[in-house]
Formats: sequence, C-alpha cells, structure tokens
Amino acid sequence: MKNLLLIVIMSLLAIVTVDAQRDKITTIVDGLGCPYCAYGLEKKFKKVKGIKNVKIEIEEGIFTFTVPSETELQIEEVDNRVDIAGYTAKNIIIERADGTVDKMDLTYAEVDTDKTAEFAVWGICNMCKSRIENAARKTEGVGDAKWDKKTKILKIKYDSSVADIASIKEKLAAKGHDTEDIKATEDAYDNLPACCLYDRADLKQASH
Repeated sequence: MKNLLLIVIMSLLAIVTVDAQRDKITTIVDGLGCPYCAYGLEKKFKKVKGIKNVKIEIEEGIFTFTVPSETELQIEEVDNRVDIAGYTAKNIIIERADGTVDKMDLTYAEVDTDKTAEFAVWGICNMCKSRIENAARKTEGVGDAKWDKKTKILKIKYDSSVADIASIKEKLAAKGHDTEDIKATEDAYDNLPACCLYDRADLKQASH
C-alpha cells in the first residue's frame, strides 16, 4: 500500500514538474466574433510543437495556451500565426518557465499627416472592419483609418512623403481584401475566415 502511495505521489510530482517547464502564452486578438472564428484561429496553431491547454474567450478576444519551454516560441511567430489566421494580435504575453516575460503591445505611432483619401474596400462584417483598418494603420505613414461596412468606403489620413495609396491597397490585398484596382490573390482571399468571404461578384458589378 505504501509503495502504491509513493508511486502516485511521484507521478503527481512528475506532472507538476512537466507543467512547470511550460511557457504560457496569452494573446488579445482583435476581430473574434463567433465559435467558428475561434476554431479558425486555433487551427493555425495546431502545428506548434507541444501545444496544450488551449482556451479561447470569444467575447474578450483572449487566446491562451502553453508550450514546452524547449520549444522557445517567439512573439514574432505567435503574431505571424494570428495574422495568417486573418486576425490581429493587439497584445501578446509569453510567461517563460524560467520566470522571464516577453511582451508585445500593438501601438500606433503618432503620424503627421498632410493628405486624406477614401476608396472602396470589399468586406462584409466587423471582423473585416478590424482587419482592414489594422492593415491600413500598419502601413508606414498612415495616421488614421476608418472603414464603413455599409458603404465599403475606407477613409484614411496619411503622410504623402512616406505612404501612397497603391502601397496601402497592396497591404489590404495581402490580407484578402479587394479594391477596385488592386485585387487579392486567390490564396489571400481563400485564407479569410469563412464568415468574411465577401461576394467578389459585387466588385465586378461595381467596376462596370
């Protein structure tokens, strides 16, 4: 009986030790709207070596999971996987097993703008709105970006000495969103979450 108890205790200690050697990742994700969206995000992380304890709080946009410390998962990879899934990481915190913490906050630098512009960008929902606005804001020289999901019009303020409209549209196309003159590739469009797949026929009609 004592031997059995000793085995149980040692097994529990082993589990605690393994858990203590894992890094915890917490990410605030902009644009999550439904369980299907959460599944799409989780799917992009399935290939991360040793991933466990996955939890997504949809309303708050909080995505957490753990990985073995030897995986040495970096903030850049987390950010890139969230981006590939069609969302934007607003905040990433990696709590390392050794007690150190890595952080990333999505903050936009103040930009002195001298021009404004507006043009149509295709999308259909608030997730699209978040993706479109963040893609525009991440373009160097863009100071502000507001997209209206009803009119499909994106209004921006930018520094014309740094940014130009074509480069902004290229950024949007890379995220899967068409404009009248610069289209997303099929791969970029297909990578959008299913609930964000706008009807590209609407764009063809608007162009004529």
